[in-house]
Amino acid sequence: MLPKNGGGGTYATIFYDGLEEVAKALRLPRKLILGHTAAHEIGHLLLASTGHSRRGLMRAVFRPKDWDRAGMGDLLFTPGQGQRVRAGVMERLRQQEQAAQMAQLVAQSGVPSVYTDSFSITGSAYTISLYFAVRMGPILKQQAVVHMSPQHAKVMAILFMRRLKEYEKKAGEIGVPESLLREKDIDFGRDWNAV
Repeated sequence: MLPKNGGGGTYATIFYDGLEEVAKALRLPRKLILGHTAAHEIGHLLLASTGHSRRGLMRAVFRPKDWDRAGMGDLLFTPGQGQRVRAGVMERLRQQEQAAQMAQLVAQSGVPSVYTDSFSITGSAYTISLYFAVRMGPILKQQAVVHMSPQHAKVMAILFMRRLKEYEKKAGEIGVPESLLREKDIDFGRDWNAV
């Protein structure tokens, strides 16, 4: 799991060969070790934390008596952790519902929804233009062009950065390859912290 600055991660890694060693050493079924290790790592994602508790499923290291509890189906989240997981799930469901409603409104409006993995920006004294495209090998296929006033563009950029920062607080830092930062002449510390 790779959360940063207290935010949540987006994936977890479990090394199976290490699980086999634990299963052999403790003479426990591999499925018991794998299941509880996976639940522990998914717990980090659901709790948006790298932290550990002194008891329960989120202990840093399971003791033999913890594995005994696991075998009885009694190695669980603490009540507080369970409450946080449920609250997080409810919040994500609420956000998905909002996104689905927005998608339905867009679909009903007849405005096309597009995916982009490439963009460029041009500007004049009165207009900022955003060109969105999809890279297909060496070719860029233009998807959409949006024109707006410089004032609108400035407010949109600030609101967009705010939204991304809110997203990172919940989901973890969005990694950006160093090569892309260099290509776009972005000083991440200066530019990202400007808003």
